[in-house]
Amino acid sequence: MKLSCTRIFYVQSGLLSTIKSNNRLINVLASVYASEFGFQNCILINESKNIVEAINANIFIIKGDDIYTPALEQGCINGIIRKKIIEMLESNKSYKIHQTQISPFELLKCDEIFLTNSIVHIQSVHQYRKKKFEISRTVELIKLFEKLSFENNKI
Repeated sequence: MKLSCTRIFYVQSGLLSTIKSNNRLINVLASVYASEFGFQNCILINESKNIVEAINANIFIIKGDDIYTPALEQGCINGIIRKKIIEMLESNKSYKIHQTQISPFELLKCDEIFLTNSIVHIQSVHQYRKKKFEISRTVELIKLFEKLSFENNKI
């Protein structure tokens, strides 16, 4: 997946932004932007210019054994798969999960990026701007998530 970051529209941070609704005009406009410029997805940022989410997914970045995702206070959707991934990572001693604010510049410094939603569960990002990413850790997480989902039969 090829990813872009739009600075045209901002998601307002706050707890009301974390609720899924049918009033997601910013996501629709960002989808049009991505399509017009040849990207598969687009990153949304908030009024503080921190990363919120992708058009249709929550975003996670991997730096070594640390995994970062925007905190709910940043305005991201409080998605089901996001919650499951965070629970999975908190119970796995191989990774440390951090819910925090993330600058778009962090995307250029990280090892991998992946997106989560209830349709594809976990999807790796192959490119952001000119930087191409590995996907090995994301593939490990996909396998771990599928194993846990199968064992628990909760998804």
